Amino acid sequence: MDKNKYGNITKTELANELNNNAGNGKTEVLEDENKIIVKFIDSNRFYEVDSNGNISKIDVVVDNNPGNIEIGINGEKLKGTEESPYEIWCIEDLVEWSQNYSKYQNAYIQLCRTLNFNSNLSYTNGKILNCNTIDELKDLLTDTTGSGFTPIENFSGSFNGQEYEIKNIFENKEGNAGLFSTTTNSIVKNLTISGEIAGTIDVGGLIGYAENSIVESCGNNANIKNNSSAGHTAGIIGCAVRKN
Repeated sequence: MDKNKYGNITKTELANELNNNAGNGKTEVLEDENKIIVKFIDSNRFYEVDSNGNISKIDVVVDNNPGNIEIGINGEKLKGTEESPYEIWCIEDLVEWSQNYSKYQNAYIQLCRTLNFNSNLSYTNGKILNCNTIDELKDLLTDTTGSGFTPIENFSGSFNGQEYEIKNIFENKEGNAGLFSTTTNSIVKNLTISGEIAGTIDVGGLIGYAENSIVESCGNNANIKNNSSAGHTAGIIGCAVRKN
């Protein structure tokens, strides 16, 4: 704080001072939107530091298998059934699901904590989509000049948000858009979503096009936009269809 002419703490300056005092590679400075988080790597401890230098210890869940939703937080093998659903603990897990959606098409899946695309704490290592760091992956998914997150396609299973949220999601793509682009005979429940979602056919916060699907106890705080005159646009489901 003494070295900053504004008398506060910045991420870069704090990272430099920690490297000087604790040693290079001993700590990592992260951002949780407008907060600075310090991680002590060896002991896996996390501290929140405000701009005035006040420090408080925080608990952060760390997924030891990011990008593998078939392994639980304690290393247990999950089955994707109602009794043993696959688990989403970090953004890397969510990306894995969207990239390999056919593998989990009929599975039971649950969100295990609130995820925020703008927070480093919602990522584990960033090693997916040809990225190597958390900042690289976060920049790729939140860059408003790009296409952002790829929605999950052709879901026919059950997803339980467990009253958690997916915050600050960004999508700008051709076709159906939403957390799910299309669902068939699926259940999506107990989830709130926020961010920016845009598509060109059917666009909704949770689902673009839903066929014979059920949505329960869900909320949308995202801005929804259709970039064409085709299709349908709505807050939760862009287009809902029931077929015999």
